[in-house]
Amino acid sequence: MEAEVLTIKPARLIPIAILIVATCVPFWQVRSLDYLMWDDDVNVYENPHFLEGPLKNIGFFWTNGYEDLWIPLTYSVWAVLAEWVELPGGQVHTDTANLLETPFPPRLFHLANLGMHFCAVLLVLGILRSALGDRGRWAAVFGAAVFAAHPLQVEAVAWVTGMKDLLAGTLSMGAIWAYLRSLPQGEPGSVESGRRNARCYGVATVFFIGALLAKPATVVLPGIVFILEVLLRGRPWKGALLAATPWVALAMAATAVTWLVQSGGQFKFLPPPWWQRPVIALDAVYFYLSKAVLPIRLGPEYGRSPSWLEGQWFYYATWLVPVIAGAVGWWLWRKRRAPVYLAGFLVFVLALLPVLGLIPFAYQGISTVADRYAYLAMLGFVLALAALVSPLSRKHWRLAAAALVMVLAILSARQVRFWQDTDSVFARVLEINPRSWLIHYNLGVIATGRERWDEVLAHYSKSVELWPGYPDGHNNLGREYRRRKNPERAEYHYRMALASEPGHEAALINICALLAQQGRHQEAIHIAKDCYDRISYVRTARTLAVALSRYGAHFFNQKDYVSAMVQFENSLQFNDTEETREVLARTYNNVGVMQTQIGERNKGIDFFVKAVETHPDNREAPKNLGLTLVEAGRAAEAVEVFRKFEDRYRDVPDFLFPFAVGLAEAGRKEESAAMARRALEALDAWPTADPAYRKKILDWQRENTGATGVPETPAPPEGGAGAD
Repeated sequence: MEAEVLTIKPARLIPIAILIVATCVPFWQVRSLDYLMWDDDVNVYENPHFLEGPLKNIGFFWTNGYEDLWIPLTYSVWAVLAEWVELPGGQVHTDTANLLETPFPPRLFHLANLGMHFCAVLLVLGILRSALGDRGRWAAVFGAAVFAAHPLQVEAVAWVTGMKDLLAGTLSMGAIWAYLRSLPQGEPGSVESGRRNARCYGVATVFFIGALLAKPATVVLPGIVFILEVLLRGRPWKGALLAATPWVALAMAATAVTWLVQSGGQFKFLPPPWWQRPVIALDAVYFYLSKAVLPIRLGPEYGRSPSWLEGQWFYYATWLVPVIAGAVGWWLWRKRRAPVYLAGFLVFVLALLPVLGLIPFAYQGISTVADRYAYLAMLGFVLALAALVSPLSRKHWRLAAAALVMVLAILSARQVRFWQDTDSVFARVLEINPRSWLIHYNLGVIATGRERWDEVLAHYSKSVELWPGYPDGHNNLGREYRRRKNPERAEYHYRMALASEPGHEAALINICALLAQQGRHQEAIHIAKDCYDRISYVRTARTLAVALSRYGAHFFNQKDYVSAMVQFENSLQFNDTEETREVLARTYNNVGVMQTQIGERNKGIDFFVKAVETHPDNREAPKNLGLTLVEAGRAAEAVEVFRKFEDRYRDVPDFLFPFAVGLAEAGRKEESAAMARRALEALDAWPTADPAYRKKILDWQRENTGATGVPETPAPPEGGAGAD
């Protein structure tokens, strides 16, 4: 008997070929795009957890929020991709246009986005075929092709950070497809008591869990499958509700975990009152419907925030569009027995529900709407569109459908070009939304990296002009004025930043440093204390501790040791937390220097020990401890201290030279001479080498060939954290 040959009919491959073309024609060019200075930096190429070792730190994202998000599966996928493409031997991928260097080339990230989008397209085809039946199989291909090529999908596919929406959307499509496969087959009247396919239901549940872990906004999936089961399959709502109940429980659990784990970043805008939110939400639905029907003038940021909407006349009319669309869908269902249009509309709205502004979210301060939010919602749109063309004769609609997909693909291909680099993206935003304070701020950041100082001032000034209360804009504008040696304007903008956000750490540090530089220590402490009283948390406490420590250093330099000690003791009153230990160590070191200067050498040693134990990265403390031990005749102990930190400061000349002094005092002359030579070699490579310090080392070498040396005086008090 001859073996049976498995044959695949060419007709079955035609839909796949059509979808490959519909996906690749507009999006194949994404493989050559680079990263953007638009969240790609914090999420991928400058993510500190990836730079330390992508796979090593995956666990962090499952137990912590990062950048005010809890999307552990998405970060895990990024980590795997980063591990896969990481360049060997410390090599970096460079992009001079975006001013970035990273060991993770972006090509694989973009190809992963494209592959994920194609998987979603295939799943949409399966969903539409299940919804429309055999008679609508070509309409399903048309709907999937529209989903593949639609310009609203460009942001999610062309942007590396868009993977969170792509991954969540793809897993959601998988969950919906498997859920529909789990339903009993046949006419509704004959299968009401039929059992679901447990295996398909289990697969759907796994997909749903994955979607929740990719992006918690997918909590709406239980409602979507409920709508599809009841309206499209005509199954009893009680059975559908019972089947969706486990998913509701999972959604509630994911919401609770997200609420607990995320760091809870504060809104930088005033959320609208509850009674305005339904109108804002309906306006957002209108926006997405209009862009789905007429996908032109699309961009990364629209500025359609609640505060902007209030001043627009159409704010009171746009809500009518989704209301009328929903009413038409309801009428078609009740009068014409055509539930698919209502199902498509409800899926569209429900998929958008978490980002409509009924519950405020951080990005809403910039814009309630964004193209990436519509990725899953487009399933509802193409479902209704496919149902519309399904009953038409192929002769009438096939050519028109192909032409429509071609037009969408051309528009998408053009839209992808706007995402080729950061400059192109920002230029597109200003073309669509010239009032974007955020883009002017980001352009100021880019101009700073390129040292185009006139552009820096212009963009930061425009940013705070468009949003007078923008704290980051005021802080960076203050930095620019300080660079221009205009302390009055710098102080004004620092104060404006703190007036908008009292806990703004950078502005608080910068104004305290500016005032301390002018000798206005009491004003600096007053400002830091006021911010600490208004928002009492680690960062304001740290800055207040720095200001007090800096004031103590000022008194020490004036030889007013009593006042210096008072301020140092005030600085030491703050909690010993991870973020304040650096300041505490600096203050302990300063007190140790002061005690040594007034003759209390043993007390000084005690404080140096405390500084070393509190924060080992304080370079002055181990150096001062070693020198003071040498001065106290305890050279052997000093050598042990220096030896403990030798690896950490192996290239630091002002650590190696005191080490040489300690070795000489301990009678270890050959080691001392070698260490002095190391200090000179390190000094040659030191970026801020002081010729006087080189002379000091050479003089010591000449005077101490075979003799013991005199230890250096401990370093003077440190002024605290630097400005800017």
